[in-house]
Amino acid sequence: MQMQRIRKIISKAVADEKRTRRLAGIMREIAKIQGKRPKPADIDGAVAFIQDYIEHVPVLLESTAAVAKQRGIAGKLMPILKVAEQYFLNPQDLIPDHLGLVGLMDDAYFALSLIQAISDSYRQATACPLLPLNLMPANRAIRVLIGEPFASQLDLGVAATFELPTIQQGLEQLIPFGQTLPVDDPIWGGANIDEIVDARLGAMGVV
Repeated sequence: MQMQRIRKIISKAVADEKRTRRLAGIMREIAKIQGKRPKPADIDGAVAFIQDYIEHVPVLLESTAAVAKQRGIAGKLMPILKVAEQYFLNPQDLIPDHLGLVGLMDDAYFALSLIQAISDSYRQATACPLLPLNLMPANRAIRVLIGEPFASQLDLGVAATFELPTIQQGLEQLIPFGQTLPVDDPIWGGANIDEIVDARLGAMGVV
């Protein structure tokens, strides 16, 4: 997997944000539309949340691949993870990557929504999720920030990708495993993601 390449892309976007404050400006405008007057610390908190969300892509892909290898199911799971990885690396996406963190929000939303959909589908078949981390609250918040029509286009892309033979065959092969992979979250740990979303984005008026 190309985790080093993904991390370089994210590092470049983080540096871009420090230089341009592009995402901070967008957060300020979103808050204004919602009738909010966030403090500078609130803006910084919203930007930090989005950066943390984006950084979950390499963290989850890498840690999930490592745990899957330990449990002897890497051959079944890796094709699925590579599909999520490839969208993040694809330069032809809805929001241009040269826009820094703004440009990576759609990539991260696609990858993490796909991972969540796979984990949820696995739970329907086995009564336990594939991964212990529930990304739905964070995904919902990022969807609001991305806005329409991009959000709906991304949802359609995730749904179509989920139906690919690579994904469906991989899920069928994983079902006999029947366990949740013990993947840790070094970014948010065991914190309640709903509370994180509210704390970081509440002042923006989007949650």
